[in-house]
Amino acid sequence: MMQNVCRGVAVGCMAFAVGMVMLAGTAVASEVPLDNAIIGNGHFNLTTDDYGSFGDAFQGGPQWLDLFDPSPDPVVGELPEEFASFAAHLFFFIDPSTDGNGTHQGVLTGHAGIAATYDDGNITCEVATENSTANLPFSTDSVFTCTGPNVDFEVTLTQTVSALDAGPEGEARAMLEQEYAIKNTGVSVTELIVVRHIDEDMPWGGGTFHLDDLVGVDFAELDRPQVYAQDGDLTTAALVMRTKDNHDPDFPGAPANTVDFIYYAGKQGLTPLGNPDYPGGNCPAYDYGTDFQIWDNFGAPNCWKNNVPGVGYDVPGISPQLDGDSHIGLQVEALIVPNGTYTITYQTIYGFRPPPTLQIPPPLETQLVEYNTDTGCGEFFWRITNNNPNVPGEVFVNITEFYLDIEAGDGGDGACLDMTPPAGWTAQLCGSDNNGHSLYKFTGGTPLGQSDTANGRFTVNTNGLDPTTNPANFVEVPPLSVIMHSAQQQEDAACSFNFGPETVGNWSGRSVATAHLPVPSMSTWAKTVLAIMIIGAGAALVLRSRRPVTA
Repeated sequence: MMQNVCRGVAVGCMAFAVGMVMLAGTAVASEVPLDNAIIGNGHFNLTTDDYGSFGDAFQGGPQWLDLFDPSPDPVVGELPEEFASFAAHLFFFIDPSTDGNGTHQGVLTGHAGIAATYDDGNITCEVATENSTANLPFSTDSVFTCTGPNVDFEVTLTQTVSALDAGPEGEARAMLEQEYAIKNTGVSVTELIVVRHIDEDMPWGGGTFHLDDLVGVDFAELDRPQVYAQDGDLTTAALVMRTKDNHDPDFPGAPANTVDFIYYAGKQGLTPLGNPDYPGGNCPAYDYGTDFQIWDNFGAPNCWKNNVPGVGYDVPGISPQLDGDSHIGLQVEALIVPNGTYTITYQTIYGFRPPPTLQIPPPLETQLVEYNTDTGCGEFFWRITNNNPNVPGEVFVNITEFYLDIEAGDGGDGACLDMTPPAGWTAQLCGSDNNGHSLYKFTGGTPLGQSDTANGRFTVNTNGLDPTTNPANFVEVPPLSVIMHSAQQQEDAACSFNFGPETVGNWSGRSVATAHLPVPSMSTWAKTVLAIMIIGAGAALVLRSRRPVTA
C-alpha cells in the first residue's frame, strides 16, 4: 500500500499516487450537495457520495469537501469558512484475527482517490439506488450492496446535516449524521467490523495546516467515548466523532449481537505501548492520516485500540504532541444473522467543543522487579506522569497529591505488603481487603509539573497460577499478576474506599504487571528459567464503566 505523502491541490500541493487502480467492481457513485442552510457562522455544506464518503483531490480524484464556517475564536478572532477533512470513508472487514490476518476487506466509497489507495480488497460494493434528491439540501438516502466470497450485504444509508445548539458563549456547531442499516442477505452468520475513519486537516490554526491538529477522547458528556480532533488550541475549530447509540457490548442498551466497540486516534511518528486489553498482533507506528495500517490489519491494530498517543489506554485526554499528521476513528464489530439488520449511526460534529478538563488521570506504567516463588511476593516498579492539558488562558494544574490502587487477586496482601514512595513523598495506606486490593494516598512531595514523573516500588502477594476474579467487582486478575490504577487530587477526594470511579474521581486505565514463574529443572536444560508472560484478558475498565473502589 502507499502512504499519503502529499495533500490535495486545493492547498497548492500536487498529489500523486503509486499504482492508481480502481477497487475492482466498485461502482462510481453519484454525489449530492448537502447544506444546513445556516447563513454565516455555523454554516455547513458537504458533497457526499452514495456510500457516505468524501474527500480532497488526492490521487487525481474529485474534490468532495466538507466546508464549515466556525465562530470567531477568542484567541485569533474571525475564522473563515474552510474544508475540515482530507478524506472520510468507511471500511468493512470480515473474519478478523488478533494478528490482523482477516479474510475480507473493502472500502465503501465512490471516490476515485480513496478507492485507489485501498486497491487490493475483495469486498466490492455496487450502488443499487443512488442518492435521493427529494429532501435536499438537508438529507439524502441511498442503497448499495457489498459482496465477496460468501459475503452478501445490503446497506441503506441516510445522511442528514443540521445545526446544533450553540455553545455557552454562542459558539456555532453543525452535525453530519450517517445512519447505516446493514442487512445480511447471505446464508450464514457473519462477523463484520465496520470502521468509520476521518483523516482531518483543519486549516484554521495557521502554520502547516495538517500538522498541528490535536487528537483526544472524552467520556464525560455521553455514556460512551467521543473521539475528536482540534486545530491546535482553537476550541471553536474541532471535529467530534461519536455514535448515536452506545455500541459497547457491556452496556445494557447496546444493540444485540454487538461484539466490540473501540475508538482510536493517531499522531504521526508515535508508536503506542502494548494494550493489556487487546494483546497480540503487530504494532505499527501512527503515520499519515489516511492510514493503510488499518487496512492491512483488517481493522485498527490491537495496540491502537482505545488509545490516544501520549495519554494512554481507556483514559480521557488530548494528545500533548503538536507536530505531525493525525486521524480519528470509531470501530464497531457485530455478528449479523441471515436476514438480520444491524444499524450504526455515526455523528460528526463540526465547530465548538468544550475545552478539555484541566485534570485527567495520570497515565501509569508498571513492571515486575523481582518475584519470590517461595513467598509469592512480587516487587513491582510503577511510574505516573502528569499529562494534564495546558489550556490557554488557564493555570496549568500541577499534581500535589495522587492515589494508587492495587489489585492482586485473592492471594491476599500477607506479610509482604510494602510501599516505597517516590523520593520526598509520603505514602498513606488508606485500606486493603482480603482480595489483595489496596489504596494508597501520596502527599508532601515536590509538585509534578507538565510531563513530570514520579516513581516508586510496591511489594504484594500476587494471586496464584490461575486467574482470579474479585468477587466484589468481577475484575479478573491474570495469574501471578497485579492490576494498578492511578488518580490525582480532586475535589472531595478522601483516603477511603469511598473514593472511586463511580463515586468520586477519574482513574487511569488499568496497568497489568506479571511475575515470572521459574520452571523446575529438567535433564535437557538444567537450571533454565522460562519467563512466562501472561498478559491476560479481564474486564476493560474504561471510564464509562469502571468500578468503584469498595472494601
